[in-house]
Amino acid sequence: MTNNETQNPQIENVEVIVLGAGPAGITCALELNEYRINCLVLDRGSLPGGQLPEIPSPIPNLPLGIYEDGRALQKSLCDAVSSARIRVDLNETVLNCDLSKLEFQTANRIYHAKAAFLATGYRLRRLPDEEKYAAFSKEIFYNTGSVQGEFEGKNVAIIGGGDSALLEAMERVASARSVCVIHRSESFKARRHVIDDLKADSRIQLHTNMVLNNMIGADGLKQIELRSTTDGTTKTIDAEKLIVKIGYAPNTEIFKNQIDMDSSGHVRVNAECGTSVKAVYAGGDIVTPGFDRIANAMGNGLVAARSIRKYLESLSN
Repeated sequence: MTNNETQNPQIENVEVIVLGAGPAGITCALELNEYRINCLVLDRGSLPGGQLPEIPSPIPNLPLGIYEDGRALQKSLCDAVSSARIRVDLNETVLNCDLSKLEFQTANRIYHAKAAFLATGYRLRRLPDEEKYAAFSKEIFYNTGSVQGEFEGKNVAIIGGGDSALLEAMERVASARSVCVIHRSESFKARRHVIDDLKADSRIQLHTNMVLNNMIGADGLKQIELRSTTDGTTKTIDAEKLIVKIGYAPNTEIFKNQIDMDSSGHVRVNAECGTSVKAVYAGGDIVTPGFDRIANAMGNGLVAARSIRKYLESLSN
């Protein structure tokens, strides 16, 4: 990128702009395509799919079929985009935006739209004191989709109490030397059947009411020290790999002070996926009340596309 490109960006007018090429954004774009409404999808990633590549386990709860993992569903998404010839500009990060003007700026372009769908997804939360453990960065994992072999024959510790953490434990137990789950409270946030399956597997050790207190090892990670959230006592367990699954944060900072959000940064929407800003709709993992399921994200995309169609039709009446 040259200074000239930065100072004199190209201006492009589009009918609808979709931010995010995950399941919500792509579903919205596909539905808009059915309505013969031109749209542009922008995504900072190198492929459509959002967080799908980070799902290592099968996806059995979509009526479209059972997918071996997130990458299999991502391929299906990419095939649909290619077949519909939808314009998806990848490796494009929106640096600034003015939602009231429907104006979005990347490194070398400014886009003006008649309507927008926000589906920027989420990012995984990281350890709050991550810098303290910089020496063990190679042994700390937030995404495991592409590093399956890293855990074979190792002592693996997993921090978290939701579906992702528990499913990760059940995935790892087949090839790891040992697997334990560390959670800061007694109760887990995962679905009941996932909790039941985890507790039924005697190979998985549970350390509840515990948090990470220290990481130990002179040449790579060897042990971790845990601290009780009830009485402050500590204990040390063997761990060569640490997987962190402590939730996510919505990618909505760029929309701050422009749109109605809750205290966690999730965008508030109505039943039509409309936001507090005219002609701006939102869906997927960034909205509240949220339900972080792929099918829900796709449904949001579908509803938003219908709402956008109705809005654009009203402009011509």
